[in-house]
Amino acid sequence: MEVDSGEPTLRLVGKIVMAKSARHGSPVRAEPLSNECSITPGRVRQISDPGVYSHRAATLAYMAAHGHARFGPLMLRWTASWSFIIPFVTHLLLAQSPSAPISSDTAHTKPAERLALLRPVCGTYANENGCSTCPPGTDYPTNYPNGRFDVTGVVYGHFLSSRSDDAAIGFSGCESHASGSGGTFLLSRQNGAWKLVSMRPAAIVEDCKKLGARDGHDVLICFGHDSHQGTASNFLYLLDFESPWNPQEGLDIFLLVLDSADGCALMAETLVSGIIDRVSFAETGRIAVEARLGSITAIEFNAIADDCHAGDPTPNPLGLRLATVRKTYTFSFNGKSVIPTPGNPPMDGNLAIPPETRALLPSAYMAPDGSFTIPVPYTFRTIRNPRGSSSPVCDVSALVCFLYPGGAKTQAAVEISKIEATTEISCLNPEHLPGRASHFVPGSYGYSSALGGGPAKYGFWSGITAQYQLDQSVNRVWHGGACYQVAANIAHARNTETNDDQIGQTLMRVVNEFRFRKPH
Repeated sequence: MEVDSGEPTLRLVGKIVMAKSARHGSPVRAEPLSNECSITPGRVRQISDPGVYSHRAATLAYMAAHGHARFGPLMLRWTASWSFIIPFVTHLLLAQSPSAPISSDTAHTKPAERLALLRPVCGTYANENGCSTCPPGTDYPTNYPNGRFDVTGVVYGHFLSSRSDDAAIGFSGCESHASGSGGTFLLSRQNGAWKLVSMRPAAIVEDCKKLGARDGHDVLICFGHDSHQGTASNFLYLLDFESPWNPQEGLDIFLLVLDSADGCALMAETLVSGIIDRVSFAETGRIAVEARLGSITAIEFNAIADDCHAGDPTPNPLGLRLATVRKTYTFSFNGKSVIPTPGNPPMDGNLAIPPETRALLPSAYMAPDGSFTIPVPYTFRTIRNPRGSSSPVCDVSALVCFLYPGGAKTQAAVEISKIEATTEISCLNPEHLPGRASHFVPGSYGYSSALGGGPAKYGFWSGITAQYQLDQSVNRVWHGGACYQVAANIAHARNTETNDDQIGQTLMRVVNEFRFRKPH
């Protein structure tokens, strides 16, 4: 068994009641709007009676977990095993989109080309990159405040017949989260002009490969991902525009991979990790999917649960990950549908079942003299000799720095320094910061704390260096007759606008775990 503990997997988050369709395994998502919602796989519509939603959603979740569900006018049936109820938590978490695993057939379109395609969709509201208001047929009306419609990709092909000249325009926005936050409009060229044919919600054409059906028309194999509180989904689905759209069946998903590790959310008493890395295609219709999967039980999770903060904006501040095992799934496209081949790794319907692995705990840094220790998230880089550092968030006088992953425009780090101070008063009430005395002005400095086991004070300093605006959240600690400074530093390149709340919270979670090990 090959266990991979490499790059962090990427997760998604949000409110979700999730179960598996008996036919396709399509996720059914229940998300509260202002009124009660009628639930279908891939679409949510307001119907009536505000305030009833929570009761009916709870009923749906309970019945789904017991093998069937009724909600509003629709009866849905699920397989009993691997049906989940993802717990509701309070904050919507932000997660980075995973890298596209398919060598996509999306076209490299020019602005004028996109504008010509979008006019049948948006009319006079069309522009080179999308529409300035939500077009008819989407979840939100044309006068929806701040409605945004952005093109994600265009694929040309013969989607309606072997001779038709068609274009699939993927978009994000103008659809509810339950409808996938986007979809695809299908256009067909008739008498030299593009005509609007149909719209498929949730099927966002962005990372798709064309395959030929039996009668010669084109179908698409697409990669999708979604984000909800505490869990993530990567999935592959067949998109056939020639087949009538049935909203009750949703997307024709043939492989679904879930991940709840970064959100620290247990699913069915299990914490899972999973991501689809690569999809390859052979001329014979064979589809090979490479994925990484892992899981731990609730008992194993309980031993490390203190490092998780499910429901917080940063639920996994110390970078808890699971070891993953590389798996390859193969499928065959027979000209009409995608069928799993015999001998695949364990699956329940379309759901990939992760093997049990182990948790990869954050590493711990110990000072060379053994005086203090601090956890280091997996994604951080340790600078053990800051004298050679050119980073604006790691001063050359520091003992050690832990760099937050980021780009050149925004840099961040936890910086630990030993300060020349002979008394507790001079340590906890600095007039300047080391290496930055002429540039920095202290803010409101001084509520007391006991960071690491010694008397401490906290303050905020801000200033400007040659290229950066640098903010420091500074803790001064007096311990064993010595003065330490533990700072969370964030530097922005001049004229860079960014929301650094999440970065700051992650840094401070690390700072708050700083501990002294022995007196000096």
